[in-house]
Amino acid sequence: MSFRSPKNKYSVSLTYGKALKEIGSSSTFTTNEINENDNVLKHHIDQAKRNETSLTVVWKENKKVYPEFDWVEVKKETY
Repeated sequence: MSFRSPKNKYSVSLTYGKALKEIGSSSTFTTNEINENDNVLKHHIDQAKRNETSLTVVWKENKKVYPEFDWVEVKKETY
């Protein structure tokens, strides 16, 4: 599935401690599993380190079946 598909089980919100030039301060993608080794997540963690800022990652799980949504926060990490 696509990392933007509404059918994915998890939504991942990424928020930098400061806005980064040409990137901004946040990004979101969807996935079917909580995977801290995901390449997209690794990219954002590395981006935060290169720019000497923090990155907060919030995983939300859709507790309903698509096309219905009930997003519930299930995990939060700061890098």
